[in-house]
Order: sequence, then C-alpha cells, then structure tokens
Amino acid sequence: MSQQTFEDLLKLEPFNPEYVAREPFGLLGSRCSDCGYVTFPQRAFCPRCRKPEAEMEVVRLSPYGRLHTFTVIRQAPPGTPVPYALAQVDLDDGCRVMAQCATESPDELAINDRVEVMPAEFRSRGNEAVLGYKFRLISEEIA
Repeated sequence: MSQQTFEDLLKLEPFNPEYVAREPFGLLGSRCSDCGYVTFPQRAFCPRCRKPEAEMEVVRLSPYGRLHTFTVIRQAPPGTPVPYALAQVDLDDGCRVMAQCATESPDELAINDRVEVMPAEFRSRGNEAVLGYKFRLISEEIA
C-alpha cells in the first residue's frame, strides 16, 4: 500500500459504500427506532429487540472509542505487512466495531486505550486500491 494523504484516501472508492462516508469521513451504522440499539454494519432489522415494526435509521457512528480487546497477527497472505493488530473497539455511542489498528508496533497497544477511526487504503480482490478504515491511538485530551 502506498502512503497517501488524507485527501487522497478520500478520493478512493469505498470497499463498501454502506460502511463509510467520505465527506466528512466516518463509519455508518444503523439505530433501531424502537430500542435505540446501534449496530455496525447497517442492519435491515434490530438484532436486539427483533421487532418487525422497528425502523433501522442510518446513523453516523462516533469516531472515538476504546480498545475492548485485540490480537496481534504475525502471519498473513503475501503482500500484507506483519505484525499488525486486529482490534474490537467499543465506540462512544455503544457500538462495537472490529478493525486493524494503525500503529508503529502492536506492543504499544493496551486494553482501554483511546482510539479514533481513520481512513485507510486496502486492496480489493482485483488488487484495486479501495477506501477502508482503521483505528489509531489518540490521547485522552483529544477526545
């Protein structure tokens, strides 16, 4: 993957347009009109209350959260740099999301660290550059 600026990344086509918004960048989920449960990715029905009359509204998810848990991947397909961290993040709006963490070394991560979502370049099955997302560490003062 090439090193690109924030603006360059946002010019890429999203790997799934239902997952990310480009302007401004962020994750898109859904919220149940009946119980308020927030999900990612978007759902057609609420997995919590399962009420057929409940509407699922598309919502922009909080860009901030905390590391719930993570694992360090040390073996990957050719062309994928290792090691990298794959994390579950509890966003501030209550939604849990899984993604890679952008970090110099996975050893600097700890459970409950403050993170924010950021745009990232990934490769499609056809080896095209596509827009995705990762999380990065932030200081407590920022968020």
